[in-house]
Parts: sequence; C-alpha cells; structure tokens
Amino acid sequence: MLTGFLLAIAAGFGWGSMGVAAQVMMTDGGFTAQDLVALRVFGAGVLLTLMTLLTERGRVSKLFSDMVLLRDVVIYGLGVLATQFTFFLAIRDAGAATAAIMVITGPLFVIGWIAATTRKPVSILELAAFCLAATGVVLIITKGDLSVVNFSYSGVLWGLASAACGAFCTLQPGNAVKKLGVNAVVGFGMLFAGIGALFVYPPTEIDAVWTWETLAGYLYIIVVGTALAFVCYLKSLDYVPPAVTTILGASEPLTAVILSVVLLGTSFTPVESLGAVLIFATVFILAMREGRRRA
Repeated sequence: MLTGFLLAIAAGFGWGSMGVAAQVMMTDGGFTAQDLVALRVFGAGVLLTLMTLLTERGRVSKLFSDMVLLRDVVIYGLGVLATQFTFFLAIRDAGAATAAIMVITGPLFVIGWIAATTRKPVSILELAAFCLAATGVVLIITKGDLSVVNFSYSGVLWGLASAACGAFCTLQPGNAVKKLGVNAVVGFGMLFAGIGALFVYPPTEIDAVWTWETLAGYLYIIVVGTALAFVCYLKSLDYVPPAVTTILGASEPLTAVILSVVLLGTSFTPVESLGAVLIFATVFILAMREGRRRA
C-alpha cells in the first residue's frame, strides 16, 4: 500500500515540477504550450521506447504481433495527447486557474465509472478524500480569491474534457499493462501520439530560442515530468485502486507551488498553507481507507 501511495505522489511531483520547468521555457525561451505538448509527448515516447527495446525486447515483439494490444496502446497514446491538448484549450479559453480546477474533477469520473461497472456504492472515505483534496487545490490555485476564476462555458467544457480523458487514461490501459508492462505501454503509446502531434506542430516551425537552460528544461520535462511521472502513475495501480491514485494526483499543484516558492521566489500565503494541509489530510484518509480494505 505504501508503495502505491509513494508512486502516485511521485507522479504528482513529476507533473507539478514539470509545470515550473515549462513556465521557465515559455517565459525565457519563447516556447508555446502547443510546442511543449508535442515535443514533450514525442521525447518521452522516444526515451521509454528505447528503454523497452534495450531491456524488454520480447514485449516489443509481442506488441506488434497482437493487433488488439497494438490498438489499445495507440488508443492510450491518443488519450494522453487528448488530455494535454484539451487542458491547454481550457487555459486558452478560461485561464490556468479554471483549467486546473476543472481537471481535479477527474477522480469523480474514475469513481463513478468503477461504481457503475462494479455496482458497488461509492466509498464515503473516498468522497471525503476527494472533497478535501479538491478544496485544497482550489485554495492553492486561487489563494482564496475566487475572482481569478473565469467559468466561461467553453473553458469549463474543455477542462471537464481533459479530466474525463485523464480518467480514461487511468482505466483504459489496464489489460495492456498486464501483458506488456508499463514502460512498453507508456513508451509506444506516447511515441505514436507524439509523431502525430509533430505533424500538427512541426519542430521546424517552432519560433523559440534553444539555450543550455531551455535544453535542460526540456530534458527535465520529458524525463521527470513525463516519462517517470506517467510510469509511476500507472505502476501505482498495481498497489492501490484507480480512485485512490487519481485523488493522490492532487499533490501536483502543491508541488508546483512549493517549487515556485523555492526556485522562482513567489510568495506562499496562509490560504495556500491551509490548502496544503487539506491535501496532506487526504493522504491520511486514504491510508485509513486502504488499511481497512486490506484488513
């Protein structure tokens, strides 16, 4: 159980820290969000695919000899890409705060789907954990000032679409992961999706400045913020239920805020501190729930 918790929180750390690196690249290097999505998914796909080829070559031959598995991996990759693009469309139409708040509804999609397919009632502890995590995220994002939130119709819909796509990517690859392993599924899925994304946003048309700093930021994004984060996230599903994993993903904005304070010199308000406490409380509630379930 502890392993699953740590893996899920590590995934949140990877995504949160990636946001800080992406902010530096967009501010100092002139990269656009669309450029970063395409380069991020493709780069992480190449990295994990090479790792799979070097260490798990038998899984690769299995992937390309089974059309059902190949289809599932391609669908997973497209789901990841859809999650990223819909998130940035939500930012475009409603701002980062609204997009982030909409995305935290992802656990509700997972909990609802599991409850509907298993015909089991939703756990009260899971709902309590979700409410605490959601409240904590809102406090951290808005700093207690809800006026920064722009609930435009299109922005809310794109944000909910991103949350739904993220939930889909949590549940859909389960069968493929069991047969191929996490590295092969995430690696080839992102490679296929990344190649498609580069056709839409060709690298030759990126109007940005490559320096040692932006190169280091890009490498961090694909290694830690994408490859390791997604692998940890899917691997955590071996130890804890999908609903728990998605709720623990609330550590992502907390990580981004902490790193912004440490590295970028931003302030950390009392309201954000309260949000952090609520997110940490979520971990204890879910730990209690998992302890009961295993007992």
